This record gives sequence, C-alpha cells and structure tokens, in this order.
Amino acid sequence: LFRHEDRWWMFAGESHTHDRLRLYHAEQLEGPWVEHAESPLRESRPDLARPGGSVFRWQGKQYRLGQDCSPKYGRALNAFEIEEIDESCYRELPGQHNLSAGDAGWNSAGMHHADIYQLENGRWVAAVDGHQKRWILKFGLP
Repeated sequence: LFRHEDRWWMFAGESHTHDRLRLYHAEQLEGPWVEHAESPLRESRPDLARPGGSVFRWQGKQYRLGQDCSPKYGRALNAFEIEEIDESCYRELPGQHNLSAGDAGWNSAGMHHADIYQLENGRWVAAVDGHQKRWILKFGLP
C-alpha cells in the first residue's frame, strides 16, 4: 500500500503462477477499492509481475519493486520507475536489477522482497529476504 495524490494504491500479484500484476486504488484505506482501468498491468510475465516490496521514493521519483520469477521463483528484485499513475493511466520504465541471489550464503537460492526507507537524517535502511537450499540427510528411524 502507498499513498499518492490523495489516493491509496495497491499492487497485487495473482495466483501461484506469479505472472499477473493488478493495481487497485481507493480514496480511503478502508475502501471501497476499485481495480485500475488498465489492470491487469502485466499478464503472462513472471519476470515482471510479482510484487517484491513497498513502493519507495528516491530523488523525487517513485519506484515499484518486482520479483523476477523467471526462470525460477525469487531470481532477483527489479526496480521499476513509476512515470505516471492516476485513475486512468499507469506507466513505468523497464526494471533495473537491484538485488540478485548471491553465490553462497543466506540468499544463494534467490531474493524475494525488500522494503526500503529513507530515515529523517537522510540515511537509508532496508529489510530484505532471501533463501538458500540445505540438504539434511537422516539415517534410521525418525
């Protein structure tokens, strides 16, 4: 959820396929929520559609984070600059890879989500997640 020009906005992913992105808006947080005129914004695009964190503002511009789930879930996070958003129009620039899986460690199998905030003192803080695969071998009875 984010606030822009006296409206609440919400990006929503759809289904387990991670390939469709919808946009909703409302005057009040409690609703009623209305689907955007151009929604779904993305269809059959697992590389662009799945939400990946809160919309954030940097240097006067707004950015939507999206997961790149192609060819696999959580491959990377991309930032899409929102060029225009109102009740009838939505436009964004192509995404730039921000965070990708590392070679080893906590995010070696993928990145899923980031929330990025600028503090009052101008510094930035981010919360991110990722996953790694571990094999556990058990011998004998459980």
